[in-house]
Amino acid sequence: MLEVPPLGEGGQRACKVTLELQYAFKSQALATLVGPVFDRIAGNLVDAFVKRAEQVYG
Repeated sequence: MLEVPPLGEGGQRACKVTLELQYAFKSQALATLVGPVFDRIAGNLVDAFVKRAEQVYG
């Protein structure tokens, strides 16, 4: 079993969230054209998640 060190300080509760996204395209040309768009979409999703977590949990 993996041991995870506690997060937060004092009486604070905290957790660590990880997300790994992997995608591939069959065509290298398509990857070159669309890959950056997918990267931006993934970044926007993470930013929205962080923003909402800050609204809910402070």
